[in-house]
Amino acid sequence: MEIIAHRGFWKEMNERNTMTALKRAADSGIGTETDFRDYMEKLVVSHNVADANSPLAEEFFSLYKGTGCTLALNVKADGIQQMLIDMVKKYDIQNYFCFDMSIPDTLGYINSGLKFFVRQSEYETINSLYEKADGVWVDGFVDDKWITKDLILDHRSKGKKVCIVSSDLHSRDHSILWRELNDKEILEDAGVILCTDYPDKAKEYFYG
Repeated sequence: MEIIAHRGFWKEMNERNTMTALKRAADSGIGTETDFRDYMEKLVVSHNVADANSPLAEEFFSLYKGTGCTLALNVKADGIQQMLIDMVKKYDIQNYFCFDMSIPDTLGYINSGLKFFVRQSEYETINSLYEKADGVWVDGFVDDKWITKDLILDHRSKGKKVCIVSSDLHSRDHSILWRELNDKEILEDAGVILCTDYPDKAKEYFYG
């Protein structure tokens, strides 16, 4: 199981999605989930509305060239496929996936050959795009009881990667979910990913 950092490896809340946190993750050999929008015809890192202070996406991608770490590219704006294609090609990013696009926009990602994940949660069932997807973003908004080893292995048996949203992203205790994931079959599977606000704690918990 690969552990990736949510909005970079941040120490203080105000570091999220900043180059400080993104560089810390890359320097630590940890993949990252982060958000992308366009601003003034450039691709930038921003969860909310972008502005002149938003980090340039190119700086982010340059950090991960040749690392092999997984990048979860959370798409917050329609029509940025070509910008993302340019970045992943320029910096030879192999392990990545795009997610959270609108359905019409997702069709553009499929046609562009970009890797993408579909979503699964208490409110979102697997849709018809599953067959074309590289994997599934599994997100428990209210609780994680339904996120089980069997669910994960079922997706893996169908050739899909699985990225699990750790409970801490929703300000909940992650201990129950982490205990469910602390299984040899899951831990030894490189196609399973955990996205957490505490990548250092997760690495210590699962791998000592």
